Formats: sequence, C-alpha cells, structure tokens
Amino acid sequence: MDKFPLIEVSGTNYEMGRQHGELCCQGIRHFVEAMYSETKELKGWSREEVIQQALAYDKYIEEFAPHLYQEMKGIAEGSAVSFEEILMLQVRGEFTQPVTGGQECTSYAILGKETIEGEVLVGQNQDLTESFQDQGIMLHMAPKDGPRMLCCTLAGSLGHNGINSYGLGWAVNALDSGGWREGVPRYVLFRRMLEQESVDAAISELRRARRASSCNYVLAHASGVIADVETLVEGDGVLRPENGFLAHANDYLIPELMEHDKLLPEHPDTAIRAKRMKELLTEHSGSLSVETMMEILKDHHNYPQSICLHQLSDPEAESATLKTISSMISRPASGFMHVAVGNPCRNEYHTYEL
Repeated sequence: MDKFPLIEVSGTNYEMGRQHGELCCQGIRHFVEAMYSETKELKGWSREEVIQQALAYDKYIEEFAPHLYQEMKGIAEGSAVSFEEILMLQVRGEFTQPVTGGQECTSYAILGKETIEGEVLVGQNQDLTESFQDQGIMLHMAPKDGPRMLCCTLAGSLGHNGINSYGLGWAVNALDSGGWREGVPRYVLFRRMLEQESVDAAISELRRARRASSCNYVLAHASGVIADVETLVEGDGVLRPENGFLAHANDYLIPELMEHDKLLPEHPDTAIRAKRMKELLTEHSGSLSVETMMEILKDHHNYPQSICLHQLSDPEAESATLKTISSMISRPASGFMHVAVGNPCRNEYHTYEL
C-alpha cells in the first residue's frame, strides 16, 4: 500500500458507522482477528475472555458519548461483525500497551509565526507494530450535527489524530502512569478530540471523562493556540509552547507528573526522540514549512529508534516489531493533511482535504 484509502461517510452517527463498516468490512474483520491473536499471545485470553474484558468498558462509553455508542452499533451492522467485537477494537490500547510498552510516536505543534506559510502545523509519526499499517485508513466524516472531520485511523476505530472544520487539529503519544482501570478508552477520547471547537473545549472534555488510561494530547487551533496535555488516569498537566512550538514523545515532561512515568525507564529512546525533535524545530525556527517537516519526520538520529522509527535488527528485542506506520503533517487552518504510509524515508506524502 502506497497510500491510505480515503473513506467518506456522512449522516447521523449510526449512518456514518454503518457506511464505515460496509466500506471497510474486510479491514475490520482482519483487525478483529488480529486483536484476538494479540490478546491470546500477550495475556493468554480466549476469545470469550477478550469479549468479557471489553464489556467492562461498555457502560462508560455509552454514558460518556451515547452518539458514538450508536456509531459503534452502525460499524458492527455494516461490517457484519458483533457489536462486542467493535467494542473490543476501541480498547486495543488499554489491553495491549501495559504488556508491550505500546505505541511510541513523536509529535509536534508549531505556531504560525514559526512557519513560512504563516499557519499552525501539527502532526506526528505514529509508531505501532507493522501489522496495523495494513488497517490504516483516512476517515472523512460529515455528520448531521457537528464539524466535518478528517483523521488517519484504523478500520473499525472511531477515530484518531486529525483535523476538523472548526480549525482544531491534534496528535497523540502513548504515556503510562500505571493505575489503569475500566472507564472511557482512549479511542473514544481520540474521537471526542476531533469533535471539539477549541483547545480549551478539548481539555475540558478530557477532564470530564473517567479515563481508563493515561495518554498525551498535542492540541492546536488555527487561531494560533497550541497546548500539550499530559494525562494520568486521574489528573493532568498542561504544557504551553516555548519558542513557538511543542514537541513530545512518550515520557512525562511536567515535573509534578514525572514520578508516575512507567515507560521512560524501559524505553530511554523516548527522551532522545523528543530532544531531537526540539533541536530540529529550533534549528529551522522561523522557516518551518510542510516540506521542512517532511524532512524532519524522516530523521534517523539514534537509528533505528529514531523519529523515523525502524524495526530493531534483533527479533528477540521487546520492541523489535515497532516501526513508524504513518507520518502526518496537518494544517487545520487550510484543512489539509499530508500523510505518508509507513516510514516517510521510504514513502511519499499524499495530500487529503477536509
């Protein structure tokens, strides 16, 4: 695959879900089987046990976002898989990251005064196991109520990082603070970020939820507001831009939250990637552009555990299968996303329009 397929849906949430399911039925079924295999390997769960574990999150999703609950029902009907299996896909991160160390990712947000185009840029390299690359889609949503949305996500998931017609864009990084619990899973929160009008509204939504897990959210608005929210299961901290930009990987940067960090001790490359991103953004300060970011996201400092992450040569290493599965540069003011499949050093960027 040299380009993620564009999936366009519209209407009520249930209708959008049904269309999503119909258009992505094969990818969704592959994702379901991959989830069964992964949880069997990592946790020893049978299919019945995976479903029972997923059902513990059901009531929290329905209460927090009933319209997305209906959308999940539509995805299930359209793809001809069970609702419980679609629910299972939304809790992938909560099930697998505590065992594997999870996705990595390096993200950024840049104020317009630092860019040649004069507009905010936000995006990331998304790092997961290579098998998920084949489930990647660009999902364009035009709901009956709310903003249009465009995101790079996985078939069957409610959404991921992207932009909306309110001018909001966002990116995400895994964080692990421990204490994970039954609650609103991250993929539901990912979608709720896409539905918000402003950075402040997105932060309020994160705080409203009974979060099941910790995560990092890089938020940017076309008006020139950017922020980074590091969350615990309960509690959070907000970083504001220094020198016109924000950069983040998978370690807590707010001093009060650092003591909760479970990933950094096991994955020291995360601090290296974040530092390198800051260095490169500083080096090009005032002259950053979409093209510049395309080159930065290909960076191989500390290869293979670099911003452009490659699989480790040692197949027995814990993160041997992690790699960059997508690379993104979003322009929320003009409504464009530039996205490369897999490692951007090997594949060209394609442009999608909101």
